[in-house]
Parts: sequence; C-alpha cells; structure tokens
Amino acid sequence: MKPFLQTLFPGTPRICGHDMPPLTLWRLTCLQAIGSPILTGDAFDLADLLLAIRAVSTPNLIPPDLRPTIRHRWHYRRYKKNRFYLQEQASLFVRWLSLHQNRPELWQPEDDSETRSITAPPVLSQVCALMECGLTHSEAWDTSPGYASWMIAARAERNSDRVQFVDDIEDEKIEAMFEELEQRDESAIIAQAKADLPSAVFEKWLAARQTKKAKP
Repeated sequence: MKPFLQTLFPGTPRICGHDMPPLTLWRLTCLQAIGSPILTGDAFDLADLLLAIRAVSTPNLIPPDLRPTIRHRWHYRRYKKNRFYLQEQASLFVRWLSLHQNRPELWQPEDDSETRSITAPPVLSQVCALMECGLTHSEAWDTSPGYASWMIAARAERNSDRVQFVDDIEDEKIEAMFEELEQRDESAIIAQAKADLPSAVFEKWLAARQTKKAKP
C-alpha cells in the first residue's frame, strides 16, 4: 500500500527556486517531447535542468513556453559552476519524477501466452484507458502517471480474474514458499500450495502450472 499512498501524496519539493507542480501525463509528455537528457540518462547541466522545469510547469493541454525567464537566466549565472548544487537539485527532480510514477505490481501468470504488446504510444494508451474509466479527455491528461496506472489496473481487476495486485509482504512469503516447494514431488507441491495459498490465488496458480506442464 505504501507505493499507492506515495503516488497520492508525493509532496511538493522546491527545485531551483520552484515549488514543483504535480506531474501529469501531459507534463510528462512535454518533458519527453524536448528529449530531456534527465529522462534518457545522458549527461546534462544546469541549463538542461532549468529547461526541464519549464517543460513541466505548463498548464494542462498547453504547449510549454521553453524560453528562459529572467529568473532562470539569473539562476544559471549564479549556480552554473556549482556541481554540488546541480547534483542536489537534479536528485530532487528525479525523485519528484519517480514518486509520481509509482505503479502497482501485479501478479504475473506462469502462462502468459495470452498477453500481447501494446503498440500505441504508452502515454496515449493510458489516456484512452482513463477515458474508458469515465474521465474526460482533459481530465485524463491531467492525471499523474502513477495514479493513472493504479486506476487502470484496478479497473482491469474488476473486469478480469487474471489481474491481481501483489501484496509486498505476502509476495515475499509466497516466493520463498515456491522455492522450497520446487524441491518436492508434484503431488506434494500442489498439496502444500493448496494449504498455504488463498483459494483464488491457488486456483490461478494451479491452472497456469498445469497449462505450462502440458506444453511440449
């Protein structure tokens, strides 16, 4: 539950003198559109960081104004040679990005033959899925990336028994149990799994295991 709560309440860091706004799908797309090296992992300087801040400071569905402001020109002249300041502010920016993009971890069935790849741009796919959830076009673009993923997954779980959220604590216990089970024969594995797993989880696990073993 902690990743979900962090997605809802990511905080408001102050970066390069700016109180950062919530990250939305639109603002993330603006950042991607300028090819920010902060996203790609390439080397960057203070000018790149200030440009990224301008890109994500735009209102919903409005193209960003990327022209340096007087405030940013002054900020660049003052701190451009301060590597420690750049590293500190860039770390805050990256953390701000990541906290808004906490996504749910879902159970992965052993038999994933029915899964297929989405070929549409990921952000557009999320927007369409949010609109299927009942949001308007504008509201969908104004949703944070992380919360969008949680909403889409929650709706998918309501419509399919193949989707199930992972509980971090239970998942660790079950994974350890599976490692121990694999050392036993098949009948003992199934009996122990049935005793230890919730019935819904056991049925999915057993069906996927039998399908997998039936394959040549």
